[in-house]
Amino acid sequence: MRDGMPAWKGFRYAMCNESMQGLPFGEQCAIVAGAGYRGIELAPFTLVAQGVEELDRPARAAIAKTMAKAKLECAGLHWLLAPPPAGLHFTTPDADVRRRTIAYFERLVDFGGDVGAPVMVFGSPKQRGAGDAPRPEARRRFMEGLRMVADRALRRGVTVLVEALDRSQTDMINTLAEARALVEEIDHPAIELMFDFHNTADETEPFDALIAAHYQRIRHVHVQEMDGRHLGAGSAVEAFARAAGGRLHHIKCHGALYNMSAMNDELSDAIARAVKDIGGGVQLYALSNSRMVDAGKRHGLTTVGEVFADRGYMDDGTLAPRGQPGGMIEDAAQSVAQVLSMIDDGVVVSLWGKRVPVSPGTLCLHGDQPGAVAFARALRAAFAAREISVAAP
Repeated sequence: MRDGMPAWKGFRYAMCNESMQGLPFGEQCAIVAGAGYRGIELAPFTLVAQGVEELDRPARAAIAKTMAKAKLECAGLHWLLAPPPAGLHFTTPDADVRRRTIAYFERLVDFGGDVGAPVMVFGSPKQRGAGDAPRPEARRRFMEGLRMVADRALRRGVTVLVEALDRSQTDMINTLAEARALVEEIDHPAIELMFDFHNTADETEPFDALIAAHYQRIRHVHVQEMDGRHLGAGSAVEAFARAAGGRLHHIKCHGALYNMSAMNDELSDAIARAVKDIGGGVQLYALSNSRMVDAGKRHGLTTVGEVFADRGYMDDGTLAPRGQPGGMIEDAAQSVAQVLSMIDDGVVVSLWGKRVPVSPGTLCLHGDQPGAVAFARALRAAFAAREISVAAP
C-alpha cells in the first residue's frame, strides 16, 4: 500500500481503434490482439453513422463478443463528442445545445457500460472550449455537466476521466493541476483524471514529476509522441519509462513485426532509425544474424543478437511458426541442449537438421507457455554447472 492505495501491479496495454478506422471491427481486434495488446480503446464515432443510439443491444453485444473472441478487454472510450453527431458542445451558453449534448453523453455512458468500458476519456477539445464566453462561466458549465452525468456513470460502472489538453487544442482545462482542481471540486467517485503524454505542452514539470504529483487521481494513461505520432518517432518512450521509475534499456519488436523485420530490409531500417531517434544509448534486440541486426549496426546502435530457448528454427535461421510441429519446444532437456549448442558452438539445429550459425547475445524464454518455469530452472542449473553467468547485455 502507498498512501492508502493498493500496490501497483503493472500496466495493461491497449491500442486505440481509430488508427484502423475503415477496417471491419473484427479485423481491428485481430490486429490489436496479434500485436500483443490486452485491450482496445474505442472511439464511438468510428462505429456509427449518426450516433451511438443506432447501436442497439444486439449490436453492442456483438461488439463485446468480438472483443472477447480476440481475448481483448475494452480499455475504455475516447473522442466522446467527436461527430457524428454534429453540433454538440458541453460548455456552450446555449442551453438547448448543452442539454442535447449532456443527453448524448448519457447515451455514451450507457454504451460504455454495455460494452464493458471501465473509463470514458473526456478530451473532445472542440466540444468543450469556452470560445467567446468568459472562461470561468464555461468552467462552471463544464463542472455542472459532469455532475449531471456522474450518478449515471457510477451506476453503469464507468468512470469519466477529465483529460488536460494544451492551449493549441482548447482553452478549457490545460494542465493536470487545473483538471485535478475541477475533479476535486466535483467530488464524485465517477469523475477522475487521466494523463496523456501528448497533451503536456502547457506543463512546466517533467512527466515523472507530474505523475508523482497526481498519481492518486490518475486512472488511465495515453502514451504517444508530443506531436501525436506513434511511439518511437521521438523521445516519449524513454520519458514514459522514466515516469514509471525505470530506464529504457532496449527495444525489441514483438510477434509478427519481429519476424517480418528479420527478413525485410525496408522495415528493419525504419525500426533501426526509430530506435536511433530515441537516443540515450538504448539497445536494439533482434533475431541473431538477421537483417534487423545488420540495420541496427548500420545506424550505429548497440545491437544484440537474440536466440530462443523454446522455439524451433527454420533452415534460414528464422523462427518456425508456433503452429508447426516442432515450432515450440516442449521438453526442458531439449531446450537446454539447444541453448548450450548455441552458446558453446554458435550453432542451432533447424527442424530439418541443418546446422544454422547464430551469434547469441541475449536469450529469450517465453513466459506464456506452460513449461516456462521448469525450462528456466533447468537452464539456470545447466548454466551454473558450466559456470555460465547470466546478466543483462
